[in-house]
Amino acid sequence: MPGLRLTLLAAVFFALAFPGVASAGNRATAAASPSCCNELLDGQAHLPPPGDLVPVLSSCKSAPCPQLTRALVLMDQGKLDQARAALVAASESAPDSPYPHYYLGDVALRGGDAAGAVTELSAAVRLRPNFAGAHALLGQAQIAAGEVAKGLSALRTAIALAPGLAEGHLILGRAYFDTGRPEHAVIELDRAIELNSECFEARYLLARAQMNAGDLEIGFAALEAYVREASSVPGESERVSRAQAILRDFARSSQAG
Repeated sequence: MPGLRLTLLAAVFFALAFPGVASAGNRATAAASPSCCNELLDGQAHLPPPGDLVPVLSSCKSAPCPQLTRALVLMDQGKLDQARAALVAASESAPDSPYPHYYLGDVALRGGDAAGAVTELSAAVRLRPNFAGAHALLGQAQIAAGEVAKGLSALRTAIALAPGLAEGHLILGRAYFDTGRPEHAVIELDRAIELNSECFEARYLLARAQMNAGDLEIGFAALEAYVREASSVPGESERVSRAQAILRDFARSSQAG
């Protein structure tokens, strides 16, 4: 995911996704605490994009925060090789921190090294078993590496740790869809939409999963509704085009039948 610049919207996100950080500035400035980085990040369901974390972590001077902050800036700039070197330094400065391993896994996955991502993300979850975001990214890496059963298990663990996170259900639903399990995908994508009705990717995938599961009329109607409501939504044009093509093909096959 490309990093986003900190905006008012991102500030609101911090208040929601990082309980206590926005309301307790002393934690963000607790440079003397050796666990400053962990205090800021521990127990979070998932982490914002690298660029959005930089303003939060830059006030912390305890290892691995300085090295981690530099690495996140480089990731935000797309300089993945330099970011990797900074993350290795961050990991060496604080061997017990899961966060350098988490981002090393992220960098590896972005670079197409699924096996390397699995190694780093496995280290992250060993160091912090309640880190839902690491389990979620590990699951995606394992699926990319061909370890589908392990990947789905890791994604289910992420959901168990953060059941109210729509993105977690979306990721698991997408994984079920991509691995030919449409009935399971429907359940997770339904939950994602229940938690966030504006999750358009989940709505698109749900319609397709319903069609793949044999519920053609329900899926067709859901895909039509998705096209109507998502056509003007930024970032949805490619999915909308795919949905329109599916609808045309379905209509033609129905007429031919």
